[in-house]
Amino acid sequence: KGSDGLLLLSRSPLVNTQKIDFSDISTLNRRVALTAEVDGQLIVCTHLTADHGAEVPYTGKFKTWKDEHRAQVERLLYNVAKKDQPSAILGDFNCGPKVTNLGIQGELSKSCSLFKMAGHKNALFEFSPECTFCAGNSLNDEDSGDKIIDHIFVKNSFLGSAKILFK
Repeated sequence: KGSDGLLLLSRSPLVNTQKIDFSDISTLNRRVALTAEVDGQLIVCTHLTADHGAEVPYTGKFKTWKDEHRAQVERLLYNVAKKDQPSAILGDFNCGPKVTNLGIQGELSKSCSLFKMAGHKNALFEFSPECTFCAGNSLNDEDSGDKIIDHIFVKNSFLGSAKILFK
């Protein structure tokens, strides 16, 4: 119904569409994941909670923004694992590893590492590891640093290529 800010589009038919609801573990914004089967693969689109640190005091059911984020990642991975099929999980995860040689700062890295631990590969890292939340973007704070927080995680799935088109 458009109230979560997500959209999943495909040239092929979207089959068995569902929503993974995070509203009971989301504080500021309504968070969900949209799922659909496309050509036999599970496709998931999401936008998870960011770590607002001290800028926005945490008032949710966990201790911190970091804990809320981790709970969303765990629920997402649990629901994807139940499907037991090739999958691609994509979106703004608000987390990513530190990549020193590229000048990339980490963001909620421990939560993001759960995808790798669950057997998912980060497709953008294999094809085009570059910042997706960049200090040079005029919409971001200059002191925000370069981060990779948008991802395509694949498992048992073939991805021919991946690249960032717009920043």
